[in-house]
Amino acid sequence: MVWDELDRIVKENQPTSAQQMWELLQDCWKSIPGRSKPSLRCVLMELNRTPQQDAAQEPSCSCYPVQTFSAGSSCKLLTKNAVFRSPAGEGSTLVCAGDEATNSIMVWDAGSGSLIQKLSADLPVLDICPFEVNQGSYLASLTEKMLKIYKWE
Repeated sequence: MVWDELDRIVKENQPTSAQQMWELLQDCWKSIPGRSKPSLRCVLMELNRTPQQDAAQEPSCSCYPVQTFSAGSSCKLLTKNAVFRSPAGEGSTLVCAGDEATNSIMVWDAGSGSLIQKLSADLPVLDICPFEVNQGSYLASLTEKMLKIYKWE
């Protein structure tokens, strides 16, 4: 199970800073599909930092699973996912990840875990980046050969 794996890795590595915890989370972000796991699982985690009680004590970091998203059935490339506020302005958070099996971008609502949309990308997506220009909201996807830009409506 993903949480057991993450818990084991955190206990083994004993992260003492938010940066170290972030690096561990990036390593554990995906659970690669195989015989026991038919699809890729992306896990959204909440990172918490407990402040120092005194100067001699190191701050402690912990993380908790917020939502798990099921993606495609293959994962040969390491892709960069994106977590960001919805451009629609309703205050929700969106999660985007590339789906190698279908050469698409999957967009989920982080609160409910429901798949909102699947955007065609033609090739496996390597990176996803939301951005705003002139009061317009966009989502860029990068493949090995192409940069594709989608406009939020």
